[in-house]
Amino acid sequence: IRKGNLYELFYIDESGAWASAGKQTAEQDELLIYKQIPQGTLYWLRNYTRGKEERIFTYEKGKQVWW
Repeated sequence: IRKGNLYELFYIDESGAWASAGKQTAEQDELLIYKQIPQGTLYWLRNYTRGKEERIFTYEKGKQVWW
């Protein structure tokens, strides 16, 4: 996560499709805060500023796991 970059977080919804949790511009390095997103699903974070797509990930026991 880089300060000033625009990101969008997606997650797999109940129907099995990717849903957007919204776009955010990072206010500091290494931190984005999204509220009210479902737990126990796959996530995908896109960086629109640099044009790179991040890998999908999950959270297991409070730790981010990359796939």
